[in-house]
Amino acid sequence: MSKYKVLKYLAEFKSDIFENLAKSIRKNVFFEKVSDWYVLDKLNILKKEGFVIGFEINSGNKKTIDCLVFLYWCKMKDKDYNSLLNRKVIEIFKTKEQIFKDLIKKTKFSKPTLLKYLKVLEDSNFVNIVRSKQTIVKANLNDLSFLY
Repeated sequence: MSKYKVLKYLAEFKSDIFENLAKSIRKNVFFEKVSDWYVLDKLNILKKEGFVIGFEINSGNKKTIDCLVFLYWCKMKDKDYNSLLNRKVIEIFKTKEQIFKDLIKKTKFSKPTLLKYLKVLEDSNFVNIVRSKQTIVKANLNDLSFLY
C-alpha cells in the first residue's frame, strides 16, 4: 500500500475520522491486514507533502488535484501509477537526453537500472525506444504524459 493508494481512498470515501478511513481500506482484500499504524504513517507523509489537511483532501493545493487526476487517468488506462511516480523514473522522464550513454551520464544510474526504468516508461507509453543497437529514446506526447 502506497501513499497514493491512501490518497485515492481519502478522495473516494471522504472519511472525517481515521477509523472510517482504515475500515474502508481494509474492505479491500489486498489490504485487509494493513495496520492502523501503517495507514497513519502514509497519511502523515501526505500531510507533510501538503496533499491532506486533517483527514480531508487539500483541494487548495494544485499539486493535490494534479496528482489525483493523474492517479485516476492511470487507473482508467490500466497503468501502474506507483512505478510511474517513483522518483527515479520521474528523473529519467524529465531528462532531455535521448541517447542512452547520455542518459547514463546525466542520471548516474547503472545500465541495468536505467533499462528497468526505461521499460516502465515504455510500457506506459511515455517513451519509445527508437533504436535498440545504439539505444535512442523518444518521449511520447500524449494526454497522460503531459499530465505526468
